[in-house]
Amino acid sequence: MIDAWAALGFGIALLWFGAGQLVTGASALALRAGLTRLTVGLTVVAYGTSAPELVVSVDGAFAGLPAVAVGNVVGSNIANLALILALTALVNPVGVSSDVLRRDLPVMVVATLAFAGLLGVGMGRAAGIASLVAFVAYTAWTLRGSGSASSEEVDDGSVTGIEAVVRIAVGLALLVGGSRALIAGAVDLAAAWGVPEAVVALTLVAVGTSLPELATSLLAAARGESDLAVGNVVGSNIANLLGILGVVAVLAPIPAVAVPVEDLVVMAAVAVVVAPMLWTGRVLGRPEGSALLAVYAGYIASLALRAG
Repeated sequence: MIDAWAALGFGIALLWFGAGQLVTGASALALRAGLTRLTVGLTVVAYGTSAPELVVSVDGAFAGLPAVAVGNVVGSNIANLALILALTALVNPVGVSSDVLRRDLPVMVVATLAFAGLLGVGMGRAAGIASLVAFVAYTAWTLRGSGSASSEEVDDGSVTGIEAVVRIAVGLALLVGGSRALIAGAVDLAAAWGVPEAVVALTLVAVGTSLPELATSLLAAARGESDLAVGNVVGSNIANLLGILGVVAVLAPIPAVAVPVEDLVVMAAVAVVVAPMLWTGRVLGRPEGSALLAVYAGYIASLALRAG
């Protein structure tokens, strides 16, 4: 049991530092390519903070653990909205840009509802390919709507091109090592506790791989960078669904109900509830954040009862 917890903690630590290095390096290269900081936040940062979910889910698929591969994504998407976005609003009420409301939020809601249905019946390689095509199209749409970075953004001099490439390589290596340790610890804990692997994936693994999103959104909220805080969460959820589940389905078709239907319903319901919260006044305030946090606490309690 101690070894399992040690592996879990070690894996989360590697994922945390690996995602940080990856995001820093990729963001620096993207700025040098002329993208604005907002666009970098919606794409590079959001996708970079989803890298732990990608590596863990792909490893889970290769290891023949579909409950881990899918549960990690479903649990992370629930945590992103009901935990991370809630905590972000409690730190500092966040405003939402018209671009996010017009483009990213509807995509997230539609993708969430679609995948809740797909995962209930299983996803084959054709569905995975279609998902990846949609992900590429969404990314291209986002980049096409981006303005040009200012000279101050491009020439900030904080990270050189060579350093950025090194950070990306180091980050990827840490992510791979962290995912292996995290999965090993999660599987051992599930066996020791006598609970389904999906429950561990939906809770410990999902929250562990969502730590980069948590750190990024809280820091952005504290600095008053609302668009980055919300865009990171919304973009990460889109990347988790269209990108990560697409890759997993192509590599190893996902069986029907790899995670319980109740969790798919919760994932869909949270997305549907959050959307009008963000639309109302274009601000997510502390009352909404408190309500979302209560929803997440109730969801974790239900998982505990199901496992016990």
